[in-house]
Amino acid sequence: MQHHSMTSLPRLLVIAVALLGIRTAAFGQGASGEVPDPLGLRATGELFDRYLELEDSDWLLIEAIHDDYLADFETLRNGPIADFLKVGRELRASNTGMMPSLKQLEGYFDGWRSVVGSVHRLDERFFASVKATLGEEAVEGVERARLVRRRQADAASVMGGLSLRDTSLDDAFWSMTPAAEEVAAVDDVLRGLESSTPRLVRAVAVGTVESVLEVARRLDRAGYGGVTEADMNDGDRGREVMAAVSEAYSNAMSEIYDARVKLMDREIAAARSFRDRLEPGRWRKIKRRWATRSFPEARIDFGIGGDGPGVEKLAAEVRALLPEDSRDRVIVDEILSVWYRNDDRLTDQMIVLGRDIMRVLFEQAGMQNGLALEDELEAAARSRQALQVKTNESLIALLPEASREAVMSDLAGREAMGDAERDGSRAGVAGVGVGIDDVGLEAGPGGSTFRIVNPVTADELEFMLDILALEAVDRDVARSLHVDYL
Repeated sequence: MQHHSMTSLPRLLVIAVALLGIRTAAFGQGASGEVPDPLGLRATGELFDRYLELEDSDWLLIEAIHDDYLADFETLRNGPIADFLKVGRELRASNTGMMPSLKQLEGYFDGWRSVVGSVHRLDERFFASVKATLGEEAVEGVERARLVRRRQADAASVMGGLSLRDTSLDDAFWSMTPAAEEVAAVDDVLRGLESSTPRLVRAVAVGTVESVLEVARRLDRAGYGGVTEADMNDGDRGREVMAAVSEAYSNAMSEIYDARVKLMDREIAAARSFRDRLEPGRWRKIKRRWATRSFPEARIDFGIGGDGPGVEKLAAEVRALLPEDSRDRVIVDEILSVWYRNDDRLTDQMIVLGRDIMRVLFEQAGMQNGLALEDELEAAARSRQALQVKTNESLIALLPEASREAVMSDLAGREAMGDAERDGSRAGVAGVGVGIDDVGLEAGPGGSTFRIVNPVTADELEFMLDILALEAVDRDVARSLHVDYL
C-alpha cells in the first residue's frame, strides 16, 4: 500500500478552493447533477421489483403514469430549472475573483432549494398516482419505493469526491439479487434504513451543496462581508481575510463531516444485523460492495483480486476433491467459518481507520496524524492478506500431497486468466499460489493512486492565482508552497 500525502493544502490553496467552490459545486453539475434527474422507467421498475409482484397489465398502467411524469418534468426543466441555471450563469459571469456577496449567494441557493423541492413534489405526485392505480395491496410497497427514491434524489445532489451515489447499504444488498429468504431475513432492517436514511442523506446533501453559502455567512458575521480586491491586495487586511476564510471553511467542512458521521453510524448499525442474519459468503460480497463505495479512504479492496477472495475458491476446490465421507470436509467448513469471522473483523478495523482518515481530511489535521493512520490501515490490510495466505495453507494441507501442486497450479492459472480478462493485467501469485495483488499501488496520471484524488496541478494553481488576482510576490510564494505540497 502506497502512502498518499495527507498534508493539508497550503492555506492559500484552501482559500482558493473556498472561493472557487461556487463554481465547482453550483456550475459544474447542471440540471443532471445539483438538481436531481427525473426517475427513469428502468429505475422505476427496479424499485418496484424490490417490493411488489406486478402483472404485465400493472406495468402498462405504471408506464402511462410515468409518461405523464416525464412530461411534467420537461415543463419544470424548461421553466424553473432553466431560470435557476440562468441565475447561476449570471453569477458566474459576474465573478471577479472575490467571494460573491451574501445576498447573491442566498438568492442562488434559495433557487436551488426551490427547484429541488419541485422535483420532490413531482416524485410525490407520481408515487401517489401509482398507489391510487394499483390499489390498497400495493400501497406499502409503493411507499417503500418512494422513500428510496427520495433518498437517491437527494444523494444525487452531492457530486465529486464527496459523492453519495451508490453508497447505501440497502442498494448494495439489492444489487446482489437476493433470494426471497435473504430478503425475509433482513426485511425489518431494510425498512429501518428506508425510513431513517432519507433525512440523514438530506442533511449531508444540503450541508455539502450549501457549504459555500455557509462560509459566506460566517464571514459576514465576522465582519468580512463585501471583501474587495483592494482588501485582498492590502497585505495586513488580505491576511486577515484569508485567515477568516480558512477558519470559516474549516468550520463548514467540520459540520459536513458531522452530518456524514450520523449517516455512517446508522448504516454501520444496520450492517451488524446483516452480518448476523445472512450467510457469511453472501454478506462478505454485500459488505465489500457497500464499504468500498461508502468508505473509499479505507481501501477495502486492497489486496483482493477478481470478484471474490481466493479462500472461497480454494475451499470449494478442496471440498470437491475430498471423498464424500471424509471428516476433512467438516474441517474445510470450520476453516472457512473462522476465516470469514476474522476477515470481517479486520475489514471492520479498516473501516474505522478509513473514517478517521476522512476526519483528518475534513479537519485538515495535518501530515503527522494522517500518516500515522495510514500506517495503521496498511498494517490491517497486510494482516488480512496474511490471514488469507495462512487459511489457504490450512486448506491445501487437507489434500493428499500428490494433489496439492496440481490444484494450486490450476487455481493460479484461472486467477491470472480472470484478472487478464478484467483489466489486462497479470495477477501476482502469493503464498500458496492464489492470485493476490501484493505490489504497491502504482501512481496514475497526475501522481494519484487508487481511489485517491489527483493533487492540485500547476495549471490548476495558476487558475486559482488568476482568480485571486494576487501580486507577483504572492504568486511566487504560492508556487513555492505548491512545490512542497507535490
